[in-house]
Amino acid sequence: PTAINASLIPATDSAINSGSSAPKYYANGYVDKIYLNSTSAIDGTIGGSINITGNLYQSISSPSNYFINTASSQYSATGFVLYHATASMGNNGGVHMATNIMDASATVANFAIDQISYTGAYVQGLMSIDINNHATNFSTTVQATGYKSSDGTSGLTQASTTTVGKSITVKNGLITAFA
Repeated sequence: PTAINASLIPATDSAINSGSSAPKYYANGYVDKIYLNSTSAIDGTIGGSINITGNLYQSISSPSNYFINTASSQYSATGFVLYHATASMGNNGGVHMATNIMDASATVANFAIDQISYTGAYVQGLMSIDINNHATNFSTTVQATGYKSSDGTSGLTQASTTTVGKSITVKNGLITAFA
């Protein structure tokens, strides 16, 4: 190997290539940061992480746009964390969306959407889909936007009497009394 102890700077901007479209590629590149232009870069200086400066757009169409987790251990997850890193966002910074393996034998799976703070920290689960049992679980009340009950509040309000004389009261879609 030949040591290069100085920067390699082309005489003309955007006129010289590394490798070739022939194709002739270099086998490996060991770099900390790749500058793509004056406003975007790929940075690998933090171990185990890739930091992308600038917007990331995926322009590959299906089926090549899959993000696959090949780990088979319990709670292994693959997915996205999307949040805004501004302190004023507090615990409402964004969401984490992931698929998970929920049991040690790797036979139960779910898809989850979690609330993330402006630091990227987990706040709470918002919803999950149990793929094996075809069930959707929500951590908060699910309510149709704009629906009003007869008393003017959001949701359904109703009182009924069963065939055995029991009274059932439903408020905002939930049973609130059974007598």
